[in-house]
Amino acid sequence: MADDEETETEEKKKGGVLLYALIGVSAILLLVVGLGVGYFIFSAPTNTPEEVEKVISEVQAEKKKGEETGTTEGEEDCVENADGEKECGPKKISKPSVKEKVYKTLYFQMPGNMTTNLKGSTKFLQVEIGVSTRYDEEVIKNVEAHQTALKAGVLGVLSDFSEADVMGRAGRDAVADAIKEMINGKLKELEGFGGVEAVHLTGFVMQ
Repeated sequence: MADDEETETEEKKKGGVLLYALIGVSAILLLVVGLGVGYFIFSAPTNTPEEVEKVISEVQAEKKKGEETGTTEGEEDCVENADGEKECGPKKISKPSVKEKVYKTLYFQMPGNMTTNLKGSTKFLQVEIGVSTRYDEEVIKNVEAHQTALKAGVLGVLSDFSEADVMGRAGRDAVADAIKEMINGKLKELEGFGGVEAVHLTGFVMQ
């Protein structure tokens, strides 16, 4: 019985020593690992503010260079040459085109028609007239306000043309140009500004 108690006591002592040994080894390992991590963190090289600024400047310079040359780093266009081999170069970047500013065109059709004798002829010329402008609506308002004077002017212009003068497309264009010149002159006289950019013969009958 005494032998059993001694054996049990010795086993407990051995177990306690082993436990302390394991605790000691674990503590040493944790210390070594902690020292290693600390060395890695604090001994690793760090970038100074000057170095960071230098890297940023280099990246911005490369980006600006790509924008000026119209190329993007790493992107290429490839085409086949006459020998069937591929030739690659920087990828082209299209730039948006700048379109001309487009102005709204305003139209006004003079009501009714105007008829007069042609010069040196027994025939009559009957026309219907529309005008257009890309200025503001004030021009159209002026044309509308002075229709009576303008219609009288149109009849005067038409009476200066002979039958031969109004033949064909060229004759019609000449009539339209003469009427436009008369209208702008009359509007400038009455309102201080013409502004009619085109006269359209919407009706043109010779009889």
